[in-house]
Amino acid sequence: MAELLDADTSWAALAAAPRFSRIRVLSRPSPVPQDPGIYAWWFRCMPDARINASSCEVVDGLHLLYVGISPENADSASHLRKRIRQHYRAKLSRSTLRRSLAAMLIDQLGLEPVIVAGRLTLAGAGEETLSQWMSDNAFVAWHIHPRPWDVEDGIFRLMHLPLNIKDNARNPFRVELETARAELGRRANGR
Repeated sequence: MAELLDADTSWAALAAAPRFSRIRVLSRPSPVPQDPGIYAWWFRCMPDARINASSCEVVDGLHLLYVGISPENADSASHLRKRIRQHYRAKLSRSTLRRSLAAMLIDQLGLEPVIVAGRLTLAGAGEETLSQWMSDNAFVAWHIHPRPWDVEDGIFRLMHLPLNIKDNARNPFRVELETARAELGRRANGR
């Protein structure tokens, strides 16, 4: 029960936290702290029309679609700034959020998935195209928490998060998202 109360408190802090754009997050100095915590991704528009927006949290016209933590456990040296910046600018292989977005936006943005050095990425200017879509549509908020892995499951139980797959079995969009991600991989392998 303490975990659920902590998840409630953490969720309330995330919902009230300011949301930051890609440009602001990647600026120097970055507003994102080098602390452990929970982060929430809010979107101006849906990356896939099949997402049931009516079941998503909405604040200031932005829909909450994904929540993550950093670090994943006590043994990791990661932190909020590192992880959030990865989502905004890393290759698909380094960000599950970017991989999911690419899978849903592949045709709309004309993305071409490829395998380079054994890792999934986007050909040509594809990574930049995806980053620009995120710059236009994705905003992130965070809440510092000393042990974010202790509240992650509780937060998943509190709300509908269509872009979360791991440990989010109650997500009704999960099957469609897993199918889209598998198709992204098949296209990269030329199948």
